[in-house]
Amino acid sequence: MAFWIALAVLVAGIAVGLAVAIYRGIRLWRQTKRTGSAFGAEMEHISQAMGEIEGQLARAEASSARLAEAAERLQASRARLDVQRGALQEARAQLARTLWFLPGR
Repeated sequence: MAFWIALAVLVAGIAVGLAVAIYRGIRLWRQTKRTGSAFGAEMEHISQAMGEIEGQLARAEASSARLAEAAERLQASRARLDVQRGALQEARAQLARTLWFLPGR
């Protein structure tokens, strides 16, 4: 009789163990599917954000190139202005030396 009771307990334990394992396996499968879809949605969001950032970087590079060109033009204009101011000062000095006798000089 003890043998049959032990066998029944063993079979019941195996059945309960299999049921728990199957239940937990199904829960794990469902959780994995939910997690995978959540990761997919987040990856899509990150991908869109990266696309926007790449567009902004491209616009920033174009702006940087335009700014560098404008800085070069400004530097050239400043050099021309310095030359013209020097010529004007030289002309004024020459005029002051030539017209030294006029009042107000």
